[in-house]
Amino acid sequence: MTHTSCTAPLNSGKDTVIVTRDLMRGHKFLLRSPRHKILFNRWLCQRQHQLLRVDSRRGPIFRIPPPYSVLAQKNGGSWHVPYEPDGAPKEENESQKMWLCLNTLHR
Repeated sequence: MTHTSCTAPLNSGKDTVIVTRDLMRGHKFLLRSPRHKILFNRWLCQRQHQLLRVDSRRGPIFRIPPPYSVLAQKNGGSWHVPYEPDGAPKEENESQKMWLCLNTLHR
């Protein structure tokens, strides 16, 4: 993906999706600001439909992003952190489903 083909989806509106196998590490590397790298990564995680493989019977198989952010989130005094238990089976197209809720103890 070229610089131009990367900026086109960024400027195409909130409902734009990208279909690619590219993890876009090179594009992220070129961003100078740590804040821009974080924003780019969040944007990519929510917009990229990643082509996993092409099945001879079912056609293309995609990893579709969930409709929510899979990053740690703070809500009031609680943190919600996504995790995968060791050995948990996961479908190739499945979103993060396990969340750890951490609360602050007040003494």
